[in-house]
Amino acid sequence: MEKETGARGLSKEEAEEEIEALKKQVENDTKYISQVEEALATKMDEWKARKELRAGELAAISKAISILHSDDARDLFKKSFASQGFVFLQESATNGVRSEAAKTLREVAARASDHRIAGLAAPAAPAAA
Repeated sequence: MEKETGARGLSKEEAEEEIEALKKQVENDTKYISQVEEALATKMDEWKARKELRAGELAAISKAISILHSDDARDLFKKSFASQGFVFLQESATNGVRSEAAKTLREVAARASDHRIAGLAAPAAPAAA
């Protein structure tokens, strides 16, 4: 009989320990769920702000494109190019170097009698203004 009482007591102790462990697990799970819900709310607020920012950026881009494609802008670009004379590069500084390179290539082609080298001299020659 004592064995049975001891076994029942042990089972009761184990059951109580298991109940305590389960209660602690439920408490931890509840904390975790509340943390996840808070993180979700934060992420949703951040997403809403990002969506609004993106919508604003897209609206600004489309407005800029419409301004650039307008007839007034095209007229202004044409006037700007005309006033600049279509010169954006300092060609005078590069023409000397290109002329020298073309001259050297032609000389080497003549000495070597190689038409392929002479073909390289043509693209290296400065463009006629």
